[in-house]
Amino acid sequence: MRKLGSRYVLHELLGQGTTGQVWRGVRVQDDAAVAIKVLRRELADDPEIVDRFLREWDLLVELDSPGLVAVRDLVNEPGALAIVMDLVEGPDLRAHLREFGPRPAQEAVRLAIGTLWALDSVHAAGIVHRDVKPEDILIDTSVPDRPIVRLTDFGIARVISTPSRVSATGPIGTPLYMAPELGTGAPPTPAADVYSAGVVLYELLAGSPPFDSTNPADLLRAHREDDPQPIAGVPAPV
Repeated sequence: MRKLGSRYVLHELLGQGTTGQVWRGVRVQDDAAVAIKVLRRELADDPEIVDRFLREWDLLVELDSPGLVAVRDLVNEPGALAIVMDLVEGPDLRAHLREFGPRPAQEAVRLAIGTLWALDSVHAAGIVHRDVKPEDILIDTSVPDRPIVRLTDFGIARVISTPSRVSATGPIGTPLYMAPELGTGAPPTPAADVYSAGVVLYELLAGSPPFDSTNPADLLRAHREDDPQPIAGVPAPV
């Protein structure tokens, strides 16, 4: 347990990525449970990463949709930069797949539809997520009989009308789930998010993504040129 700035206390590490860690925490004022995404300390002096982190806050603070993890506060104090969000009780799709394996078609389609509804509200606000993958799709089980899909992690999202950048090592995103056109340098659009959601649906049904390689260039080529293998036992309409 440790304090974060003057208003929050961190209790339990829930997950971590390349730029940040997500903690279960509480607000000092009223002991309310929250999730807190904290920028890694070693990255606090990188202006590009700090700008991306603050841009995520700017994008999400204006959005209000049941399909998104709502953001509540920004901590920007000496030695602490963090985004405070609602705490979602439930696993992400990666953990769900790891525990239960491929999902029945009815459940997989329901989860995919929930993801698409969340993306619809994001796209309506003029934002492209750019990195839809199982780790960023949470299953809110706070109401046991009515699980709700909530989309999170907008760290590389961008406003549709702003120019897109391609990094020195290639397009930004996760190649396993990346739309074919992004591999050729095309700007990300809502259609690219929908494609990524389709790849997630395939993985929910098959237990693994349609293409697999440790080489990002090979994955991007496969998305452009190859057909995914049919999934045994999946109804034709799916």
